[in-house]
Amino acid sequence: MELANHTQDLHKTENGRKGCKMKQGEDFTAYENMLISDLETLQSRIEEMGAPRPVCFTYPFGSHCSSADEVLLKMGFKATLSCASGMNHLRVGEPDCLWKLRRNNRTPGTSVEEILAKLAA
Repeated sequence: MELANHTQDLHKTENGRKGCKMKQGEDFTAYENMLISDLETLQSRIEEMGAPRPVCFTYPFGSHCSSADEVLLKMGFKATLSCASGMNHLRVGEPDCLWKLRRNNRTPGTSVEEILAKLAA
């Protein structure tokens, strides 16, 4: 089982922000400080519960930007998950291939067989 950070308080759309995406015209330093503060709050809570510090981040709403990626890298995250469906192509020696990984969510009532058939198409 892998625990990922999904933000402490940014899984919403309000005041011009969607998830952890930088607002248009926002100062990078202010954005970086806000994002680090939010993510560190959850990182600390997870560690306090006895779990390892997450190195995987899941973008709320799949909404991402290069500024978020820059902050996530500085914080030591090794992988990120998007909301896009599909297959991932991992390449040995290329850690960048672990950014914006695709996921195939299984909603209630959807069988594993249906998901695999969709991927094979």
